[in-house]
Amino acid sequence: MAEFVSMIKGHKNLVKVKFESSKGCDHSAFKKEVDFFVKKIKKTHKTMDKIDDRRESCTTDHLFKGLLAMIEDRDEHQKMPVRKFFNNTFDASINDAIFALMKRQ
Repeated sequence: MAEFVSMIKGHKNLVKVKFESSKGCDHSAFKKEVDFFVKKIKKTHKTMDKIDDRRESCTTDHLFKGLLAMIEDRDEHQKMPVRKFFNNTFDASINDAIFALMKRQ
């Protein structure tokens, strides 16, 4: 039991541990210890997933895809002429930049 717990502490790649106790044996303390370390590993995995999502959301490709979707999606802003606003504010430079980025991809 101690070797299994030390193995769980050292290996962070586990996703699921199923505990089945045999009849007549009381392993409640061992089960609680295993559950504790499995919850700790799952929490670490969730934290790493959040970090990866945040890192991906900070990339320029994600930013420009979101910007392009905001410009082209008419459902969210049916009455607001976004292209006209950008043409009046930034001239055609933002449209040229988006086109250049899409061409580069």
